[in-house]
Amino acid sequence: SRYILGRTYYCLDELPRALEMYNEAITHADTTSADCDFAKLSRVYAQRAAIFHSQIQPRSQLKDLRMAEYYAKKGKDTLMAIECYSQQADAYYFMHIEDSAIYIQEHCAQLFLEIKRPDRAAQNICTTISSLINKGDYERARFYCYQYETYSGFFNEKGVIEHGKEIYYYLKGKLYLSVDELDSAEYLFRKELRVGKDLNNQIAGCKGLQEVFEKKKISDSISKYASLGYELNDSAYSLSEMQNIQKFQASYNYNHQKRTT
Repeated sequence: SRYILGRTYYCLDELPRALEMYNEAITHADTTSADCDFAKLSRVYAQRAAIFHSQIQPRSQLKDLRMAEYYAKKGKDTLMAIECYSQQADAYYFMHIEDSAIYIQEHCAQLFLEIKRPDRAAQNICTTISSLINKGDYERARFYCYQYETYSGFFNEKGVIEHGKEIYYYLKGKLYLSVDELDSAEYLFRKELRVGKDLNNQIAGCKGLQEVFEKKKISDSISKYASLGYELNDSAYSLSEMQNIQKFQASYNYNHQKRTT
């Protein structure tokens, strides 16, 4: 019941209350009992890890994901165990330990294939593309792009990615940019601007086009997309500040209520 209540608070974005419920659920779980629901306990730890992720606490996130993986294995929930292992890469990325993150994601791709989930293998491995590009490993990045487009299940018969995942066009455009296939890179960045309407996609598209025109040495276009990118970044910062204030206010309201009850 505490887990369900925690999920409710989490969905309402009342994270302090959600965290309290998850903590209580963990405290009251009797892991020495033969009938302990290890699979559900795994989900409690995974949900708590999600809160630590939102609060930018990668070490706490990593610790809880390891516990979630451990209990998923005890509960014989193989898919959940691999998912929790996979998410640990995100914490390593945040701590700038990219080699560990890449290792986990490539290992997880193999584990997903072993349980006959090529879709999850492809979806998981896609997140290494940006790091591989930064390391100059373009061939492996290109291969993982192919895997993602072929097996992820996110593309229709015309090769168009599903709504909400358009940032992939930036990733693949960045790959083309790195190997000086500038026309292909420009095509993908423009496509992202055209179909990805949220701020992240618009900023990424502008950044990509600015870098294309820097390589092409077209000064007017450099100025155009640099200026547009600056305006979009300013809007994104304002939105982030507003969201942070809302989270702070929710935390204050909760703590104030705790002191007065």
